[in-house]
Amino acid sequence: MKRKGLEVDVVVYSTLISGFCSKGCLDRGTALFDEMLEKGISPNVVVYSCLINGFCKKGLWREATAVLKTMIERGIQPDVYTYTSMIGGLCKDGRARKALDLFDLMTEKGFIDKAMELWKHIHKLGFVPSSTTYSVMIDGFCKMQMLNFAKGLFSRMKISGLSPTLFDYNTLLASLCKESSLEQARRLFQEMKKSNCEPDTISFNIMIDGALKAGDIQSAKELLNTMHQMGLTPDAYTYSSFINRLSKLGQMEEAKGAFDSMIASGIAPDNHIYDSLIKGFGLNDEIEEVINLLRQMADMGVILDVDITNSILTFLCNSAEHLDVMELLPNFSSESSGGKSISCDELLMKIQKSNPKLQISAA
Repeated sequence: MKRKGLEVDVVVYSTLISGFCSKGCLDRGTALFDEMLEKGISPNVVVYSCLINGFCKKGLWREATAVLKTMIERGIQPDVYTYTSMIGGLCKDGRARKALDLFDLMTEKGFIDKAMELWKHIHKLGFVPSSTTYSVMIDGFCKMQMLNFAKGLFSRMKISGLSPTLFDYNTLLASLCKESSLEQARRLFQEMKKSNCEPDTISFNIMIDGALKAGDIQSAKELLNTMHQMGLTPDAYTYSSFINRLSKLGQMEEAKGAFDSMIASGIAPDNHIYDSLIKGFGLNDEIEEVINLLRQMADMGVILDVDITNSILTFLCNSAEHLDVMELLPNFSSESSGGKSISCDELLMKIQKSNPKLQISAA
Protein backbone atom coordinates (compact mmCIF):
# COMPACT_ATOMS: atom_id res chain seq x y z
CA MET A 1 0.00 0.00 0.00
CA LYS A 2 2.82 2.37 0.88
CA ARG A 3 4.62 1.64 -2.42
CA LYS A 4 1.48 2.50 -4.36
CA GLY A 5 1.12 5.73 -2.40
CA LEU A 6 -1.99 4.61 -0.59
CA GLU A 7 -2.64 5.98 2.87
CA VAL A 8 -2.68 3.49 5.73
CA ASP A 9 -5.57 4.36 8.03
CA VAL A 10 -6.41 3.41 11.60
CA VAL A 11 -8.35 0.32 10.49
CA VAL A 12 -5.34 -1.11 8.68
CA TYR A 13 -3.05 -0.35 11.60
CA SER A 14 -5.54 -1.93 14.02
CA THR A 15 -5.65 -5.13 11.96
CA LEU A 16 -1.87 -5.38 11.69
CA ILE A 17 -1.20 -4.57 15.35
CA SER A 18 -3.85 -7.07 16.43
CA GLY A 19 -2.27 -9.77 14.29
CA PHE A 20 1.27 -9.15 15.54
CA CYS A 21 0.22 -8.95 19.20
CA SER A 22 -1.88 -12.12 19.04
CA LYS A 23 1.17 -13.98 17.70
CA GLY A 24 3.40 -12.55 20.42
CA CYS A 25 5.30 -10.24 18.07
CA LEU A 26 5.12 -7.26 20.41
CA ASP A 27 8.15 -5.51 18.97
CA ARG A 28 6.50 -5.25 15.56
CA GLY A 29 3.18 -4.30 17.13
CA THR A 30 4.68 -1.49 19.19
CA ALA A 31 6.72 -0.31 16.18
CA LEU A 32 3.50 0.10 14.19
CA PHE A 33 1.92 1.87 17.16
CA ASP A 34 4.80 4.35 17.29
CA GLU A 35 4.52 4.83 13.52
CA MET A 36 0.85 5.71 13.93
CA LEU A 37 1.67 8.39 16.46
CA GLU A 38 4.44 9.83 14.28
CA LYS A 39 1.98 10.16 11.39
CA GLY A 40 -0.59 11.85 13.59
CA ILE A 41 -3.03 8.95 13.40
CA SER A 42 -4.86 8.56 16.71
CA PRO A 43 -5.04 4.95 17.91
CA ASN A 44 -8.52 3.76 18.79
CA VAL A 45 -9.67 1.55 21.64
CA VAL A 46 -9.01 -1.59 19.55
CA VAL A 47 -5.35 -0.70 19.04
CA TYR A 48 -4.77 0.05 22.72
CA SER A 49 -6.61 -3.09 23.81
CA CYS A 50 -4.55 -5.27 21.46
CA LEU A 51 -1.31 -3.89 22.86
CA ILE A 52 -2.49 -4.26 26.45
CA ASN A 53 -3.60 -7.83 25.83
CA GLY A 54 -0.27 -8.62 24.18
CA PHE A 55 1.73 -7.27 27.12
CA CYS A 56 -0.52 -9.12 29.59
CA LYS A 57 0.05 -12.45 27.83
CA LYS A 58 3.79 -11.91 28.22
CA GLY A 59 3.41 -10.94 31.86
CA LEU A 60 4.67 -7.42 31.13
CA TRP A 61 2.32 -5.72 33.59
CA ARG A 62 4.23 -2.47 33.90
CA GLU A 63 4.14 -1.94 30.14
CA ALA A 64 0.46 -2.89 29.99
CA THR A 65 -0.40 -0.45 32.78
CA ALA A 66 1.57 2.33 31.07
CA VAL A 67 -0.41 1.80 27.85
CA LEU A 68 -3.68 1.86 29.80
CA LYS A 69 -2.80 5.14 31.52
CA THR A 70 -1.71 6.68 28.21
CA MET A 71 -5.00 5.59 26.71
CA ILE A 72 -7.03 7.27 29.44
CA GLU A 73 -4.90 10.44 29.35
CA ARG A 74 -5.58 10.72 25.60
CA GLY A 75 -9.31 10.58 26.24
CA ILE A 76 -9.86 7.06 24.89
CA GLN A 77 -12.32 5.22 27.14
CA PRO A 78 -11.25 1.64 27.79
CA ASP A 79 -13.91 -0.98 27.16
CA VAL A 80 -14.63 -4.10 29.16
CA TYR A 81 -12.29 -6.12 26.95
CA THR A 82 -9.43 -3.75 27.81
CA TYR A 83 -9.85 -4.12 31.55
CA THR A 84 -10.68 -7.82 31.30
CA SER A 85 -7.37 -8.46 29.58
CA MET A 86 -5.50 -6.92 32.48
CA ILE A 87 -7.58 -7.83 35.50
CA GLY A 88 -8.26 -11.37 34.35
CA GLY A 89 -4.58 -11.92 33.63
CA LEU A 90 -3.50 -10.39 36.93
CA CYS A 91 -5.90 -12.57 38.89
CA LYS A 92 -4.65 -15.71 37.16
CA ASP A 93 -1.08 -14.63 37.86
CA GLY A 94 -1.81 -14.20 41.56
CA ARG A 95 -1.55 -10.42 41.44
CA ALA A 96 -4.85 -9.59 43.11
CA ARG A 97 -3.49 -6.33 44.53
CA LYS A 98 -2.66 -5.03 41.06
CA ALA A 99 -6.07 -6.14 39.80
CA LEU A 100 -7.67 -4.20 42.64
CA ASP A 101 -5.72 -1.08 41.67
CA LEU A 102 -7.34 -1.27 38.25
CA PHE A 103 -10.80 -1.56 39.77
CA ASP A 104 -9.95 1.56 41.75
CA LEU A 105 -8.81 3.31 38.56
CA MET A 106 -12.05 2.39 36.81
CA THR A 107 -14.18 3.84 39.59
CA GLU A 108 -12.04 6.98 39.81
CA LYS A 109 -12.57 7.58 36.09
CA GLY A 110 -16.30 7.06 36.44
CA PHE A 111 -16.47 3.75 34.60
CA ILE A 112 -18.71 2.23 37.25
CA ASP A 113 -21.04 0.49 34.81
CA LYS A 114 -18.07 -1.11 33.09
CA ALA A 115 -16.59 -2.06 36.44
CA MET A 116 -19.83 -3.86 37.25
CA GLU A 117 -19.74 -5.74 33.95
CA LEU A 118 -16.16 -6.68 34.63
CA TRP A 119 -17.02 -7.67 38.18
CA LYS A 120 -19.48 -10.24 36.84
CA HIS A 121 -16.98 -11.43 34.24
CA ILE A 122 -14.10 -12.09 36.62
CA HIS A 123 -16.45 -13.98 38.92
CA LYS A 124 -16.73 -16.48 36.07
CA LEU A 125 -12.93 -16.67 36.01
CA GLY A 126 -13.02 -17.90 39.61
CA PHE A 127 -11.82 -14.67 41.20
CA VAL A 128 -13.11 -14.37 44.79
CA PRO A 129 -13.44 -10.70 45.82
CA SER A 130 -11.64 -9.67 48.99
CA SER A 131 -12.99 -7.20 51.52
CA THR A 132 -10.74 -4.55 49.97
CA THR A 133 -12.21 -5.21 46.53
CA TYR A 134 -15.72 -4.84 47.92
CA SER A 135 -14.68 -1.58 49.61
CA VAL A 136 -13.43 -0.13 46.34
CA MET A 137 -16.63 -1.04 44.53
CA ILE A 138 -18.94 0.20 47.29
CA ASP A 139 -17.05 3.51 47.45
CA GLY A 140 -17.18 3.82 43.67
CA PHE A 141 -20.95 3.30 43.47
CA CYS A 142 -21.51 5.79 46.30
CA LYS A 143 -19.40 8.41 44.52
CA MET A 144 -21.51 7.89 41.39
CA GLN A 145 -24.69 8.25 43.51
CA MET A 146 -25.70 4.68 42.70
CA LEU A 147 -26.66 3.90 46.27
CA ASN A 148 -28.82 0.85 45.55
CA PHE A 149 -25.88 -0.90 43.87
CA ALA A 150 -23.63 0.03 46.79
CA LYS A 151 -26.13 -1.37 49.30
CA GLY A 152 -26.44 -4.54 47.24
CA LEU A 153 -22.69 -5.10 47.29
CA PHE A 154 -22.59 -4.33 51.00
CA SER A 155 -25.19 -7.06 51.63
CA ARG A 156 -23.40 -9.52 49.34
CA MET A 157 -20.17 -8.81 51.18
CA LYS A 158 -21.73 -9.82 54.50
CA ILE A 159 -23.41 -12.89 53.00
CA SER A 160 -20.04 -14.04 51.68
CA GLY A 161 -18.73 -14.05 55.24
CA LEU A 162 -16.63 -10.89 54.98
CA SER A 163 -16.89 -8.22 57.67
CA PRO A 164 -17.46 -4.65 56.47
CA THR A 165 -14.77 -2.22 57.56
CA LEU A 166 -15.20 1.12 59.30
CA PHE A 167 -14.56 2.75 55.92
CA ASP A 168 -17.43 0.75 54.34
CA TYR A 169 -19.89 1.77 57.06
CA ASN A 170 -18.87 5.44 56.92
CA THR A 171 -19.11 5.47 53.13
CA LEU A 172 -22.67 4.15 53.20
CA LEU A 173 -23.68 6.35 56.14
CA ALA A 174 -22.51 9.46 54.29
CA SER A 175 -24.39 8.50 51.12
CA LEU A 176 -27.58 7.67 53.00
CA CYS A 177 -27.51 11.01 54.85
CA LYS A 178 -26.72 12.84 51.63
CA GLU A 179 -29.87 11.36 50.07
CA SER A 180 -31.88 12.26 53.20
CA SER A 181 -32.38 8.58 54.08
CA LEU A 182 -31.77 9.32 57.75
CA GLU A 183 -33.79 6.39 59.11
CA GLN A 184 -31.80 3.92 57.01
CA ALA A 185 -28.62 5.60 58.19
CA ARG A 186 -29.73 5.23 61.81
CA ARG A 187 -30.41 1.52 61.35
CA LEU A 188 -27.01 1.04 59.77
CA PHE A 189 -25.39 3.04 62.58
CA GLN A 190 -27.04 0.80 65.18
CA GLU A 191 -25.90 -2.29 63.27
CA MET A 192 -22.41 -0.85 63.25
CA LYS A 193 -22.40 -0.38 67.03
CA LYS A 194 -23.56 -3.98 67.56
CA SER A 195 -20.85 -5.37 65.31
CA ASN A 196 -17.14 -5.49 66.01
CA CYS A 197 -16.76 -2.20 64.12
CA GLU A 198 -17.22 0.67 66.56
CA PRO A 199 -18.10 4.11 65.15
CA ASP A 200 -15.33 6.70 65.09
CA THR A 201 -15.45 10.50 65.10
CA ILE A 202 -16.15 10.53 61.36
CA SER A 203 -19.13 8.18 61.86
CA PHE A 204 -20.60 10.45 64.53
CA ASN A 205 -19.94 13.57 62.45
CA ILE A 206 -21.86 12.06 59.54
CA MET A 207 -24.83 11.18 61.75
CA ILE A 208 -24.78 14.49 63.65
CA ASP A 209 -24.69 16.47 60.42
CA GLY A 210 -27.50 14.35 58.98
CA ALA A 211 -29.67 14.85 62.07
CA LEU A 212 -29.03 18.60 62.14
CA LYS A 213 -29.89 19.01 58.45
CA ALA A 214 -33.11 17.09 59.09
CA GLY A 215 -33.93 19.52 61.89
CA ASP A 216 -33.58 16.89 64.61
CA ILE A 217 -31.49 18.92 67.04
CA GLN A 218 -32.26 16.66 69.99
CA SER A 219 -30.91 13.55 68.22
CA ALA A 220 -27.77 15.46 67.28
CA LYS A 221 -27.21 16.43 70.92
CA GLU A 222 -27.75 12.83 72.03
CA LEU A 223 -25.18 11.67 69.48
CA LEU A 224 -22.73 14.24 70.83
CA ASN A 225 -23.27 12.93 74.37
CA THR A 226 -22.72 9.36 73.16
CA MET A 227 -19.49 10.50 71.54
CA HIS A 228 -18.22 11.82 74.86
CA GLN A 229 -19.32 8.65 76.66
CA MET A 230 -17.32 6.56 74.19
CA GLY A 231 -14.25 8.71 74.80
CA LEU A 232 -14.33 10.28 71.34
CA THR A 233 -13.32 13.93 70.98
CA PRO A 234 -15.40 16.25 68.79
CA ASP A 235 -13.35 17.88 66.05
CA ALA A 236 -13.69 21.07 63.99
CA TYR A 237 -16.29 19.45 61.73
CA THR A 238 -18.44 18.43 64.71
CA TYR A 239 -18.53 21.96 66.10
CA SER A 240 -18.97 23.51 62.66
CA SER A 241 -22.07 21.38 62.01
CA PHE A 242 -23.67 22.46 65.29
CA ILE A 243 -22.76 26.13 65.00
CA ASN A 244 -23.89 26.41 61.38
CA ARG A 245 -27.25 24.73 61.92
CA LEU A 246 -28.06 26.36 65.27
CA SER A 247 -27.20 29.77 63.82
CA LYS A 248 -29.56 29.22 60.89
CA LEU A 249 -32.32 28.32 63.33
CA GLY A 250 -31.62 31.42 65.41
CA GLN A 251 -30.69 29.39 68.49
CA MET A 252 -27.74 31.66 69.17
CA GLU A 253 -27.28 30.92 72.86
CA GLU A 254 -26.62 27.28 72.02
CA ALA A 255 -24.55 28.20 68.97
CA LYS A 256 -22.40 30.48 71.14
CA GLY A 257 -22.06 27.67 73.68
CA ALA A 258 -20.78 25.33 70.98
CA PHE A 259 -18.40 28.06 69.81
CA ASP A 260 -17.04 28.57 73.34
CA SER A 261 -16.58 24.81 73.74
CA MET A 262 -14.69 24.75 70.47
CA ILE A 263 -12.33 27.51 71.63
CA ALA A 264 -11.86 25.79 75.01
CA SER A 265 -10.91 22.58 73.17
CA GLY A 266 -8.10 24.43 71.43
CA ILE A 267 -9.70 24.20 67.98
CA ALA A 268 -9.34 27.37 65.89
CA PRO A 269 -12.57 28.45 64.18
CA ASP A 270 -12.45 29.04 60.43
CA ASN A 271 -14.18 31.79 58.46
CA HIS A 272 -17.17 29.55 57.78
CA ILE A 273 -17.91 29.37 61.51
CA TYR A 274 -17.49 33.12 62.02
CA ASP A 275 -19.74 33.72 59.02
CA SER A 276 -22.47 31.49 60.47
CA LEU A 277 -22.34 33.28 63.83
CA ILE A 278 -22.41 36.76 62.29
CA LYS A 279 -25.45 35.86 60.19
CA GLY A 280 -27.19 34.27 63.17
CA PHE A 281 -26.57 37.18 65.54
CA GLY A 282 -27.49 39.60 62.77
CA LEU A 283 -30.83 37.91 62.14
CA ASN A 284 -31.63 38.20 65.86
CA ASP A 285 -30.41 41.83 65.83
CA GLU A 286 -27.91 41.02 68.59
CA ILE A 287 -25.61 43.92 67.80
CA GLU A 288 -23.44 43.67 70.89
CA GLU A 289 -22.71 40.00 70.20
CA VAL A 290 -21.66 40.79 66.63
CA ILE A 291 -19.42 43.61 67.83
CA ASN A 292 -17.75 41.35 70.39
CA LEU A 293 -17.24 38.66 67.76
CA LEU A 294 -15.74 41.15 65.29
CA ARG A 295 -13.33 42.38 67.94
CA GLN A 296 -12.33 38.81 68.72
CA MET A 297 -11.77 38.15 65.01
CA ALA A 298 -9.67 41.27 64.72
CA ASP A 299 -7.54 40.22 67.69
CA MET A 300 -6.98 36.83 66.05
CA GLY A 301 -5.92 38.42 62.75
CA VAL A 302 -8.69 36.80 60.74
CA ILE A 303 -8.37 37.34 57.00
CA LEU A 304 -11.65 38.42 55.44
CA ASP A 305 -12.81 36.42 52.44
CA VAL A 306 -15.71 37.37 50.18
CA ASP A 307 -18.42 35.50 52.08
CA ILE A 308 -17.60 36.79 55.53
CA THR A 309 -17.04 40.33 54.24
CA ASN A 310 -20.50 40.32 52.66
CA SER A 311 -22.01 39.10 55.93
CA ILE A 312 -20.28 41.88 57.87
CA LEU A 313 -21.37 44.49 55.32
CA THR A 314 -24.95 43.26 55.37
CA PHE A 315 -25.08 43.40 59.15
CA LEU A 316 -23.44 46.82 59.50
CA CYS A 317 -25.45 48.45 56.74
CA ASN A 318 -28.76 47.11 58.06
CA SER A 319 -27.97 48.13 61.62
CA ALA A 320 -29.79 51.11 63.05
CA GLU A 321 -26.76 52.00 65.15
CA HIS A 322 -24.08 54.54 64.20
CA LEU A 323 -21.17 52.16 64.53
CA ASP A 324 -17.53 53.17 64.87
CA VAL A 325 -16.33 50.72 62.24
CA MET A 326 -12.68 51.74 62.53
CA GLU A 327 -12.81 50.86 66.20
CA LEU A 328 -14.45 47.53 65.47
CA LEU A 329 -12.09 46.46 62.71
CA PRO A 330 -8.69 47.95 63.49
CA ASN A 331 -6.50 44.92 62.98
CA PHE A 332 -8.08 42.86 60.21
CA SER A 333 -5.33 41.54 57.98
CA SER A 334 -5.12 42.96 54.47
CA GLU A 335 -2.92 40.08 53.34
CA SER A 336 -3.98 38.36 50.17
CA SER A 337 -5.90 35.12 50.57
CA GLY A 338 -6.11 33.71 47.09
CA GLY A 339 -7.20 37.11 45.82
CA LYS A 340 -10.34 36.97 47.96
CA SER A 341 -9.35 39.05 50.99
CA ILE A 342 -10.14 42.70 51.56
CA SER A 343 -8.33 45.43 53.47
CA CYS A 344 -9.99 47.50 56.17
CA ASP A 345 -10.00 50.60 53.95
CA GLU A 346 -11.66 48.68 51.13
CA LEU A 347 -14.24 47.38 53.56
CA LEU A 348 -15.03 50.90 54.76
CA MET A 349 -15.49 52.16 51.21
CA LYS A 350 -17.90 49.33 50.51
CA ILE A 351 -19.86 50.13 53.66
CA GLN A 352 -20.08 53.81 52.74
CA LYS A 353 -21.13 53.01 49.19
CA SER A 354 -23.72 50.51 50.36
CA ASN A 355 -25.28 52.93 52.83
CA PRO A 356 -24.23 56.59 52.44
CA LYS A 357 -26.39 57.56 55.41
CA LEU A 358 -24.41 55.35 57.73
CA GLN A 359 -22.07 57.55 59.78
CA ILE A 360 -18.63 55.99 59.96
CA SER A 361 -16.15 57.35 62.47
CA ALA A 362 -12.64 57.26 60.98
CA ALA A 363 -10.93 57.75 64.28
